Amino acid sequence: MNKTTIHLAGVALLAAAAMSAGAASATIYDFSAALDQGPNTGTLTGTVDLQFVTGNGSGTGAATTVTITGLPAGLTIQDGNIATDWASQVANTFTVTNGLVTFFQFNAVVANPDGSDLCLNAGGDFGGGGRGCPHNLIFIGDGGASNFGFNFGGANGITFTAEAGAGGNGGVPEPASWALMIAGFGLAGAALRRRTAQAAA
Repeated sequence: MNKTTIHLAGVALLAAAAMSAGAASATIYDFSAALDQGPNTGTLTGTVDLQFVTGNGSGTGAATTVTITGLPAGLTIQDGNIATDWASQVANTFTVTNGLVTFFQFNAVVANPDGSDLCLNAGGDFGGGGRGCPHNLIFIGDGGASNFGFNFGGANGITFTAEAGAGGNGGVPEPASWALMIAGFGLAGAALRRRTAQAAA
């Protein structure tokens, strides 16, 4: 095996690793829930990062990050928009079937009774931090009786949409993976030029 062959083999391994890195990326889902009850009605939006599934795959696991990106008018959250950073993580289970979120139970609470509370529940009743999270409840609230909104639609009251290019794309490489592959092909070209020059000498 000559040096050129070794170089090309290395480049192939580099490209394969880059493709694998792109395919293994987590799928990020945007979610949107219509809060039609409580003092603050409107739309709750956010994202869930589900690293246990890729593309149109299936699986059950915990969200790495649950982030609130939008709230109904007049509703505020004092404990930050990343619910997975809140003090009490009561429940965190998501099921994805063929790329679709089909079940979820998430509840995070801060500083009961006046802190933040996010409940996304399509399952049975449960509670934590002194607060309940009943079956089918979608709830966001913070700091008192006039700062919350909810619905009891469960799976029908919230939609999840996989973000394009967030790993749920059939293994299309991400920008960093493309950079690795381009660098590898550049090395292959340089190796071939050297070999051609040596043969002509």
